[in-house]
Amino acid sequence: HAHLRFILLTSLPIEVLPTISSRCFKVAFSPIDEEAIISHLVEKKNLTHEEARQIALQSEGSMEKVFERLESMKDPIRTSFIEILQQYFGSPLDLDSTEALIKLDNLIEKHAVSSPAMSIRLLDQLLGDWLFWLRDLHVLREVPSQGLYFASSREHLIRQLDLGTLPSLEKGFALVDQARLSLQRSIKPKFVFEQLLSRSLCKKHWS
Repeated sequence: HAHLRFILLTSLPIEVLPTISSRCFKVAFSPIDEEAIISHLVEKKNLTHEEARQIALQSEGSMEKVFERLESMKDPIRTSFIEILQQYFGSPLDLDSTEALIKLDNLIEKHAVSSPAMSIRLLDQLLGDWLFWLRDLHVLREVPSQGLYFASSREHLIRQLDLGTLPSLEKGFALVDQARLSLQRSIKPKFVFEQLLSRSLCKKHWS
């Protein structure tokens, strides 16, 4: 039909066959405004403003990522990981932190059996949470009035600021890239997160 149009949506245009893409007119969509995402989540999903803001910050304007973050918001794996960040980020690993990582690893393994694809996305979100935790520490140190991603964990963040010198954000991005590569190589999540935490150890100031 002369007026018939097909709309193809993809986040990976490179995967579209050339015979199809050559016949398409490409339209790039701008990221959705952060405040619009927050309003939608508060009004339609009954989230608190803080919960909505957390999701909006990491969604990068993508509704697909919004729904992924929304699904994992109350996931016991993510809850367990946030507790690990609250207790052990920047601190030397000990028996308690090792036990917490083992419990996290068991949860991840059970999840992977029922939903392998979702487990991969969830692990990537946990790495994002680690990076945002480091970001919050830097923000709290430099601009305390600035909004925090983990606002409800402010007391934990303040305590960790007293541990010493923070790893730089540049180092943080590099560590997350290394962790992603390790997970892609099927290294057990426990060892990946253990290494990530040990490398994020805050260094004491020396006089």
